[in-house]
Amino acid sequence: MATTSDSISVKINGFHSGVFKAEDGKLNYVDGLLEQFEVNGDAAYEEVRKIIVKILDVEQQDDNSDGDHEGGESEDEYQASDESDKEEDIDRNFEEDVEMFRDENYDEEIPDEEEVYPDTEELSDDEEEQAERMANRGELDGVFSLRQTFYSGEEFKKQVIKYILKTRRNIVFSRWEKTKIGAKCGGKGCVWRIYCSLERPIKKWMVKVYVNTHTCHPTGKCKLIKSPAIAEVMLEKIRKESEMSAPMIREEFRDKLNIIISPEQAKIARRIVLDKLQAECNEHFARLNDYEMELLRSNPDSKIKINTTTKPNGAKAFHSMYICFHQIRVAWKEYCRPVIGLDGTFLKHSSLQGLILTAIGRDPNNQIYQIAWAVVNSESNDNWQWFIHRLKIDLGLGMGDLVTIISDQHKGLIHGVTVELPRAEHRACARHIYSNLKKNHKSDTLKPLFWRIACSYNEAYYEKSLDVFKQFDPLAADELLKKDLSTWCRAFFRIGSCCSDTHNNFTASFNRTSKIARKKPFIQMLELIRRDAMQRIATRCKTTKDETGLVTKKARKEVEKYCDEAKHCYSLPSTSGDYECVEFGNGYSVNLPSRSYACRKWDLSGIPCRHAVSVIRENGLEVEDFISDYYLTSKWQDHIEAPPYKRPPGRPKGKARIKGMNESPKKNATKVDRKGRIGHCGLCGGEGHNSRKCPLESEESRKRRRLNMEQAAQEQAIEDVSSTAPPATQA
Repeated sequence: MATTSDSISVKINGFHSGVFKAEDGKLNYVDGLLEQFEVNGDAAYEEVRKIIVKILDVEQQDDNSDGDHEGGESEDEYQASDESDKEEDIDRNFEEDVEMFRDENYDEEIPDEEEVYPDTEELSDDEEEQAERMANRGELDGVFSLRQTFYSGEEFKKQVIKYILKTRRNIVFSRWEKTKIGAKCGGKGCVWRIYCSLERPIKKWMVKVYVNTHTCHPTGKCKLIKSPAIAEVMLEKIRKESEMSAPMIREEFRDKLNIIISPEQAKIARRIVLDKLQAECNEHFARLNDYEMELLRSNPDSKIKINTTTKPNGAKAFHSMYICFHQIRVAWKEYCRPVIGLDGTFLKHSSLQGLILTAIGRDPNNQIYQIAWAVVNSESNDNWQWFIHRLKIDLGLGMGDLVTIISDQHKGLIHGVTVELPRAEHRACARHIYSNLKKNHKSDTLKPLFWRIACSYNEAYYEKSLDVFKQFDPLAADELLKKDLSTWCRAFFRIGSCCSDTHNNFTASFNRTSKIARKKPFIQMLELIRRDAMQRIATRCKTTKDETGLVTKKARKEVEKYCDEAKHCYSLPSTSGDYECVEFGNGYSVNLPSRSYACRKWDLSGIPCRHAVSVIRENGLEVEDFISDYYLTSKWQDHIEAPPYKRPPGRPKGKARIKGMNESPKKNATKVDRKGRIGHCGLCGGEGHNSRKCPLESEESRKRRRLNMEQAAQEQAIEDVSSTAPPATQA
């Protein structure tokens, strides 16, 4: 123990009447009165030691006496203290201090909401540990911390780019070497910086310097956000929306990330993305033979054909591909009506050019039944003939004696049907005929008059409807009669297919459902189409399990409608199964044994109309017994099960098909469209061109005007960003 002369003098700072305040994320005791005084270090040390010894003795006594005695306490454990009076005074003062803390009301000292600071995640205030936990969970996106590690320098640079996209700071690389990379903020006077280098013992890159303080504010201009970084950000967006242009990319960056990029950067980035998508597409074609083998393995006896062409260098290039699954082909031949809709629709992927040709049938419930599809480079005569030839062989159509083809009458399609199926009934889509007719005849009244002619079931109604059409517009009637009546008017359709359709809407409906698929890369597109066909079969099988009626839902619905309409009809019998049905004074002949009817409606559709229903019911017969076998529930239920693939959770959704210019009446009758109007140049006032391609403007003037427009747009964009930017942070 040191003597008095050797005692140590200690200076103590005392604060009085201060308050707690938050500064830089820390709670400090400030604004108090500071007093400094000296005390004897030995005396202070001795007093503190005695207090600590006293506390330890009390705790030890509590541990020894826990549950050991029932009555009074042992005197040996509570002997009187031999300590001095000075020690008793110290104990008394200590107990008074404890009572003072017990009586203090701490509820009044609860800080305001603004002073409450959330605890660090998982009760840790270690920034490095928190960043490491986020990295393990895959949440590390633009976050840095000291001793953070990366597998390579490229990974660190990508993290810097993510930080820029997240904070909109103008970060630039200040050091770029083989084993070390440094970056700093390009803002004027900003102290933010980071340094990462290779840590050889662990063979990883480690952040060794990180000053996470910005003294500038984000301006939206980032030097490191160049075309490759923009392409990386926009890759998935352009993959989904291949029509996205360079101005749309600039707008996306400005609206979503609040970062300004130049038009040239957006153009180059779009080109980079398209090149990547093209490379992915090329990879799909390289694996096409493997895809064919997998389809044949999982769907034996299916018909798959891949055609290629030879380039000048001897390499093989894709030309066309045809797919027709065995189970679908057998089911159509056995259970469906001999009606096939043919159509072609364009591929929508940015790296694919061509069309997909489809053959669509009708199941017993009048729903879409995909038969076969092919991908070709163009809708030419040779491609259509090849596709129809494959259908002819796989479906056993022969010369087409019992088949009805419905199409939009494309020239290549007409050629293919004429060569391969010369005896088939080839109907034209009446919707396309009306659309072509309206190009030269604008009246909207023509539409109901045209469809009245197209839907006439017999020649008498056809003549009557045609006379009305001629009276309204003789020129339009003459143009309409140039079309072959047997291709678009029901009065001249062949009987036997049990289909009275005058349109090709079911193929247009399939094209709509395949819209999402046609935006995908090649093999992915084919897979989505296959899954759509598989899902339709699975849904059909699930629906038919609970079906107990003799005929399908569609047929029952039609019969119910005709039964309600038959209340105004009555029949008169004749010989040989002939009857005359009278409705409002008009007579119609019906023959039950041959299932024929004078108006031909029953003959074309295979479902008795109201006149036939009246005769059948008055003879005490069941109407369902006179419905064509094509509508039997047994045919609907006996479909072969779907190919052995897992059923997807849903079907692709898409917008409706874009209608033709003259296909439907104009929706906005108060606004004049641009068709037929002549545009004028904004510079010279001339006709037939605009200001972008004015022949009177010099090339130098055109370049100068474009530069001025781009500069004005950039200045406006910077002004918009500056007006919405947050104020600069204080150091």
